[in-house]
Amino acid sequence: MRARNLSVVLATIHRSGPATRAALAERTGLTKTTVSSLVADLLEAGVVAEGGVVRGGERGGPAWRSG
Repeated sequence: MRARNLSVVLATIHRSGPATRAALAERTGLTKTTVSSLVADLLEAGVVAEGGVVRGGERGGPAWRSG
């Protein structure tokens, strides 16, 4: 299940561009806690990078982009 969720989050980032954890949770249907954990794994693996700019007035943490 975790591998599938990682794939869903990564595909969403790839398709939609940089997004906050809150936006990723909304787009994927996963909880913010799950998304945060998955993003941490993707960061550690060097697959995504943290960005400093959030687009479109979205609220939440930093944006994530595929690396």
